[in-house]
Amino acid sequence: MSPRYDNCKTGIQTFDLIKNISESKLKMETLPEDTDRKAIAHEITLGICNLYGGRTIYMATKPGLVKLFKDAEFSWDLLEKCSPSLKWPSIVKNIGQMIFTLLKNKHDFSKTKSNYFAKQIVLEIAHRGEGRGLYIPKGSAMKTEQRNRSIHRKHTSGVGIGELAQQYNLSEQQTYKIIRQKNRLSNDRI
Repeated sequence: MSPRYDNCKTGIQTFDLIKNISESKLKMETLPEDTDRKAIAHEITLGICNLYGGRTIYMATKPGLVKLFKDAEFSWDLLEKCSPSLKWPSIVKNIGQMIFTLLKNKHDFSKTKSNYFAKQIVLEIAHRGEGRGLYIPKGSAMKTEQRNRSIHRKHTSGVGIGELAQQYNLSEQQTYKIIRQKNRLSNDRI
């Protein structure tokens, strides 16, 4: 069973959910061998955080989007024809266009492939959300969280606090505090 938004109590869990959706959709297709799917999924997720960071967004349910996306005349601009009182069309359009542009311009995907992946990722986010609110964390908070996860992971694999503090330009006290918080979170999950 796939995780739902109501299980995403923090922005970090939401970040991971969107990154996992993006990565799984990219894995399903044949792409050149040198394609770094994890890095692209990470960029997509940060892009969504930059668009809507610090806000709760609501998206349409999957059946409504599937019907809309199957239309042969579909374009992201078509969403502008939806009722102005609805907020989800502009959210779906912005996220879809951001993914499309990132894939096409930065990663040299074809227009068709970029559009396909943008639709698939948006559909999966809508499916997992089932029309409920999704808190999107701010990009800066996610960068700090990723740094902290990296510090914890390296410390767990044997790197000393002094070395980590120097590597991440932190004091030893700051580094120790990060590790202690991450250990506490790890213990809470057990």
